[in-house]
Amino acid sequence: MSGIHRSPERVAPRSLESVVTNLRLRPSASNAGQRRLSQTEIFENPGLLKLDLMVHGVRLAPELFKMSKSDEAYRNYFANTRDIEILLSEGTRVTAPVGLSPYLLSETNGQFELSVEPHLFADERRFENAPEPKPVGFAQPSSFYTRTTSAGKQLSRIATIRGAYLAISPSSKCTFVGTDEQCHFCSLSEVEAPGTISVEDVVEAVGVALETDAIEVVYLSTGYVDRPDGGVRDLEPFIRAIKHRYNVLVAVDALPPAENSWIDRTYAMGADAISYNLEVYDPDHFSQICPGPARAIGQERFIDALQYATGVFPAGSVICHLMVGMEPLESTAVGVEALCSMGVVPVLPLFRPFRGLDMRLQPEHAAAVQGRLQIERLASLYGLLYRSVRTHSIPLKFAHHVSVATTPLEARYFTGDDARLKVFLNKLSHSRLGRATRVRLADIRRLLRVREQA
Repeated sequence: MSGIHRSPERVAPRSLESVVTNLRLRPSASNAGQRRLSQTEIFENPGLLKLDLMVHGVRLAPELFKMSKSDEAYRNYFANTRDIEILLSEGTRVTAPVGLSPYLLSETNGQFELSVEPHLFADERRFENAPEPKPVGFAQPSSFYTRTTSAGKQLSRIATIRGAYLAISPSSKCTFVGTDEQCHFCSLSEVEAPGTISVEDVVEAVGVALETDAIEVVYLSTGYVDRPDGGVRDLEPFIRAIKHRYNVLVAVDALPPAENSWIDRTYAMGADAISYNLEVYDPDHFSQICPGPARAIGQERFIDALQYATGVFPAGSVICHLMVGMEPLESTAVGVEALCSMGVVPVLPLFRPFRGLDMRLQPEHAAAVQGRLQIERLASLYGLLYRSVRTHSIPLKFAHHVSVATTPLEARYFTGDDARLKVFLNKLSHSRLGRATRVRLADIRRLLRVREQA
């Protein structure tokens, strides 16, 4: 199959100097003359507020904390995650870690609001006056988390719902876990989840999620397995069963296979989108933070696989995460430009070195990460993301309303461009009719392509 495929010619990324000049990353807050964003400015901008909540987390008021300990859906939800989803203005969703934070989420008579206590910040904002509390929405854990499969397995042990996405890892196997080559930010352990997650378990979970939450995309992920397919072969029966049973899009999160024919096969088996997440763009940081992938796969193979995949999957369906804070922001900016020039959608989640999360970075590294997450510099980086995606005319159908990361479309909040037409078209494509049409068109495209290669 791979012999028929022809990848588009790779466009050389711009130089580091030109990208950084365009990015205009602001110096650290300690530099004299640096104008800081006020807390009021952050509160009034949903994009800035989302970033700040991802960095600083949120505290639960006593009544909500008590509910999280007593309600069955809450208990099961917190069994596999340590954060909550808050709904901000303009359809912006944010997943914020729960813990000690300047931000407080409270509830009165069924109405939720977010307030801030500046004295709990570690920087100059602790001297500001607190703005008035802000009404927000609160995505209470779905009834999905109270359900079980016909075999008696809790759905909360199988999958997690993130807005319109259902995230499932049918296999937690990864060659690097438990060795010196494990990625430093990885929270997997050598002990896998008890029991086997069967194809029928996953299919039932998808069915319930469609019923309870009208999810749009199922994300299936797998760790690296030392085979030519890299581990994606293990996902094939799950993908085929889901696509056979339900009218829903399926995305795959994996590490690049050794052979391009497996990229073609991943698409042919039913995947509508593919993520090969490089995580760290700077070569030196990549080899230090991701020693296993750096040795067994190599950064060049990531880039080649992503480029090849853009010629297999529909435009906007090839994704690469770069974890913000794991490397200098200037390096991430270069990565954004390089990926966009190939037609790859960069998604930029924040690395959050919070106490209590199972992160393997040493404390001195975590401190350096925290120092990079200054709101003004982050806003500049995400503004560059939005401009670069627009410059290269990359569709964003698989990067919308992601609560755990700021999407390219949400990055419009940092550019002065409200992108009203793009927002309208995005909402239209994710209406009930739009979702059905997207899935049908995706299936027709796959059918035509696979027939062409047969």
